[in-house]
Amino acid sequence: MAPFKFHFAGLTAAGIFSLGAIGGPALAPAHAASAVAEQFSHWRNNATVTRRISLSGLGITSPLILSGDSQRDLYLPVPAAVPIRDASLQLSANYLRGNGGRTLLQFSVDGEPLVSNRITEDRGDASQQLALTGLARNSGFVHLGVSWSSVLSDLECADQRAPGNILRIAPTSVLSYSFDPRDIRNLAMAWTAMPVAPVLLVSQRSLKVPAFDAAWRMGLALEQAGKRVTIKALPAIGDAVDLSGVSVPEGLRSVPAFAALASGGPAYRLGNEAELGALIALGQNGPLAADVLIRDAAFVARLQAALNALGQQVQAAAPDAVPVYADWLKQDASALLAQGAPTRLVTLGGNRVIAVDEAAGAQAASLFTSQWRSVALSQGVTVRAASEPARLANTVALSQFGVMAGTLDVLARSDRSIGFDLGAVAANGQLPAEVAFKLAAAPNLAGEAPVASVFFNDYLIGSTRMNADGKPQWLRADIPNRLLASRNELKISFLRQPSRVHCHDPATSYPVSILPGSYIRLAKGSLTADFIGVAAAFGAKHEVIVPAAWLGDAPAQLKRLIRIADAAGFPLAQAQLQVVPAGQAPRIDTPFLALDVPVGQGTALTSVDNGRLIINDDDKKPLLDLATLNQLAVAEVAEVNGQMGVVYRSVGKDAPVYRQAFRFTRGDVAVLGNDGPILQTGSRQGAELDGATASGPKALWEKLSLTWRLILGGVAVLLIIALIRRLRRKTVKQG
Repeated sequence: MAPFKFHFAGLTAAGIFSLGAIGGPALAPAHAASAVAEQFSHWRNNATVTRRISLSGLGITSPLILSGDSQRDLYLPVPAAVPIRDASLQLSANYLRGNGGRTLLQFSVDGEPLVSNRITEDRGDASQQLALTGLARNSGFVHLGVSWSSVLSDLECADQRAPGNILRIAPTSVLSYSFDPRDIRNLAMAWTAMPVAPVLLVSQRSLKVPAFDAAWRMGLALEQAGKRVTIKALPAIGDAVDLSGVSVPEGLRSVPAFAALASGGPAYRLGNEAELGALIALGQNGPLAADVLIRDAAFVARLQAALNALGQQVQAAAPDAVPVYADWLKQDASALLAQGAPTRLVTLGGNRVIAVDEAAGAQAASLFTSQWRSVALSQGVTVRAASEPARLANTVALSQFGVMAGTLDVLARSDRSIGFDLGAVAANGQLPAEVAFKLAAAPNLAGEAPVASVFFNDYLIGSTRMNADGKPQWLRADIPNRLLASRNELKISFLRQPSRVHCHDPATSYPVSILPGSYIRLAKGSLTADFIGVAAAFGAKHEVIVPAAWLGDAPAQLKRLIRIADAAGFPLAQAQLQVVPAGQAPRIDTPFLALDVPVGQGTALTSVDNGRLIINDDDKKPLLDLATLNQLAVAEVAEVNGQMGVVYRSVGKDAPVYRQAFRFTRGDVAVLGNDGPILQTGSRQGAELDGATASGPKALWEKLSLTWRLILGGVAVLLIIALIRRLRRKTVKQG
């Protein structure tokens, strides 16, 4: 019998494989299908993807506390417009009732009450498992409402606040569900279906420049969308693979490749191409489950070889499974191995994956920004342009950064917020100077108006009592330069005093609207020589610079590059990649982010040499000098050839492995460890202090020119002389 082989190059436009010669007549077993055939048939007909999302995975790392009479709304991500099944929400919660009274705990999902319990004990467990409907949610979120209320007395009008009645919801609370990946019909749906920590898969550990360029762009797009991307490469033969927790179906263990994986451990050495094919076939049950992949020639060749090698083992172990295996491949790998749109939706290992050609990275990353990703409503697109919309004069609409407009029913307090990178709005020396909200509000039962407050990076910058007449009004607030950060959060809060006609009447919420048209106004500003100034400089054309050696260890270095670029507020628009060969200096003519490449001294305040780190002051005198360091890095602001940028250098033999996202804040030097910044400082803090204290009579006197000082000094002397003469004349008269 001839060895099993698919002619993938013979794939037709309709997506049908031309099967290679298997040899002999077509196999039509008379007996029951083998376990191997049954398993591949199950994968083909019953594809399932399972998700488990904890509150801690969404960034809620400390318990949620509700006290007295309060409510909390949580929005948990699910695939948009996709039916889910076996969905449940396991809430881990407990309570304390120090104030007593009548206490009620309620849980609702998507506005539908599911639990309403009266609490009578002083303390106890309030955990609940909520079963969720499988209906498709077009919003892409499950809305969880938690209400905790206390009434101390029904018999008298008194202060009903109960701060000692507390509900605690733990970050370990988990939403779990599954869905059929075949319901993911386009790229926009695939983006919403990604887990919180998606996997970006590349062809091998060593990449060429186009694939590396596409990978860091897509990875940064994921990070900027709030994901925590992991970079993986198809392992080479002989590479160590962690198979801990890998589940191999019992029916496939007659195939040598699957049997080898079933007996593997935390450092299993990949033995052959068939084992690579088996790892891919396991999908989410194996270590190579991908959500985004970079498609280059090496990826196609390695995938084709691995699946052919696995097919030969299937043919030898279970000949009746060959047609089923071929059908499974048609469904699972055809779109990926065939030529098609540069950015497309494919299937790999039973999961729907966004595949990006190595030459289409810049266009695809621009498409998946918040501005445009919702229009990717096909399975394959060719992106010819996906740039930021033109600005109206010096304003940027808040709608560019997320959903801000809408109506809120405010009982006591309601918030709405957006985030944006400074580099996404700063350009041509312009910085955010003012935010303007267009608002409207209804009065409450007592005719009282709400108070609207604007916060920028958690600092109050404006507040007003609104006109409660339902008519549009503007709330404008200046944005001080000192509050700007590489990543900024803008929040508006509405506060109402709950009113009741009678003591025990229930409080009622009343609407407040944020109307379309709210914006940020830009104004000319001076760029400070710190991380914030560099983030603003990235608003124009900019460049990321890496050494050529990084391409030889792509998964580790891509993750490092993505985390540092995100920390520096590095925007994808107008970004270029420069790869510097060993022994050469980079070409710097735009604002830059340089990682582990020599860029000259510039205005360097730090030096690194074989595990030694020196931080200098402006006079080049060491402020800190440490040796024998490891797993540290330093990032500093520098000026090279008249261009501002961030220079990143590893300290020691091993570079840090950044476990979480972080941001550079004020200052021009940051020392980094595995958990992000250990120290952030600035050599120019004295200048900031001078600016902060430049007010009052002394500051005004110091700002005057020498001529005006002499004039005012002379006038003062004449006034003193006149006063002395007047006093003398008065003394003579009295004498």
